Amino acid sequence: MSPRNGETRSKTYFLNYVLIVLLSVFVSACSAPSSNGSSFNELKIQESLDQVNVSLSRQDCGMAVASITPIFQSSSTREDVRLATAHAYACYTKFELFTFISSLTRFSGNFASGALWEFLVRVFPSTLSPGDIAFESAQSSIGAILSLVNSGVPQVGEGWVNLNTPNPGSLVLAQRKNSANTFLPFMAMASMGALLSRYGVPDSAFHQTQSLPWTNPTQTQGNGCAFASSSLLFLDSLTHLLVSSSASVGAAYTKIQSYLQTGLDAACTAGCLSCGLSCTGCPFLLRDQSKCIGTNTDVYSCAAAGISNLVNFDWQGP
Repeated sequence: MSPRNGETRSKTYFLNYVLIVLLSVFVSACSAPSSNGSSFNELKIQESLDQVNVSLSRQDCGMAVASITPIFQSSSTREDVRLATAHAYACYTKFELFTFISSLTRFSGNFASGALWEFLVRVFPSTLSPGDIAFESAQSSIGAILSLVNSGVPQVGEGWVNLNTPNPGSLVLAQRKNSANTFLPFMAMASMGALLSRYGVPDSAFHQTQSLPWTNPTQTQGNGCAFASSSLLFLDSLTHLLVSSSASVGAAYTKIQSYLQTGLDAACTAGCLSCGLSCTGCPFLLRDQSKCIGTNTDVYSCAAAGISNLVNFDWQGP
């Protein structure tokens, strides 16, 4: 790759980062420090945020993550730090907004069917090689995104994750900021695409050659539950994304939404029935990727297995 091409790609990635932040209608540069106290002063926080921006402009994912992680994990964490953390980890997924939109609108498959899975492996490829951390980074990004919660929301009831950390997150769409719900669908797709690529082993036509391995509830703990969680978080956030989409992009999202609304609920219900359990659609808390305990008596594990069975049935094979 020539220096000029590398520079162009770096600028594209940084512009992608800026566009997502603008779409979120969330201006964070001058946010006040957390009321929980601060182990970093304001100058250090701003320096770290600036370093994230510089690192992302150079596609230096490691430096971006290293620059913001100490603050994210401290009592000094706040909205701009959480958003920067989400984007720093997203760097490893190679997500670029313009490229994604172009791929979405040019895709010839039928989004009202299992062609969604083919699209995801096209856009978010991944392998099981040691240096490929696309899935793991997408999950870390999602964790940071979920912590972008609206001010004043009480941390009570179900639907909260990471409560014992400086960055508790909400599984409830309405409790999260626009910045979260704008960025979440892309990282949920990155998570799904990476897992589909690694375990579905698509061929050159992006058709599945191996069945996903999480079709039994006892196999769902970990990646199987993460796939189900990402699917549901993606579906939730599609509603928010549709509001700001162009006609052509919105048409694609609408087809995907229709397919997933029907397919995921039916899959979860079937998964529960196969265990002799009862659930009407997908359990809400399955949005928590750690919820499955991997037994035939666990409703979350059974529902997650149902979602993997849906993919194996609908994703076109060779």
